[in-house]
Amino acid sequence: MKTKTTHPTKIGASTNTRNLFQKTFILIAILTLTSFGFKAKAQTITVDTYNSTGLLCDWTIDIQDAFNNSLTSVTSAGGSGLFSYNCITIGTPIPFYVIVTRGTCTATFTSSGGGNFTYSSVSPSCVPPSTSCAATIDCAGGAQSSPNCPTLGDYHLLIQIQ
Repeated sequence: MKTKTTHPTKIGASTNTRNLFQKTFILIAILTLTSFGFKAKAQTITVDTYNSTGLLCDWTIDIQDAFNNSLTSVTSAGGSGLFSYNCITIGTPIPFYVIVTRGTCTATFTSSGGGNFTYSSVSPSCVPPSTSCAATIDCAGGAQSSPNCPTLGDYHLLIQIQ
């Protein structure tokens, strides 16, 4: 019977004896498990609206990803003042557009990157041109933790209609 003897490794010698196939398989397994973990996580959006229009106009707020897929949509009731739509759970796409509409009037806000929305104020454009209910619509917020949503990666947006 033959016995196999092992020899101690010399100091500084390479101990990496895995072949390319083994290394590739291990790397693919790690990447698969890691990406699966990221896909499984949901995110939340807290939408606060301040709708102070005196004409009681309702506005629809549609939050979309970079490919114009709707992540969530809420309606802000006219004259409601500050109202919070807390913790709307979405999948993993990052919010990229906030589109506020009423009839043919639209105001669009685009993320500055990573779900962050810097403060901006616009007058809604209406087609055909008509008197809109709101003089201006403001959007502010970004990828920051909100006290209402304890989940990591939530987005807090403030839409102000006046």
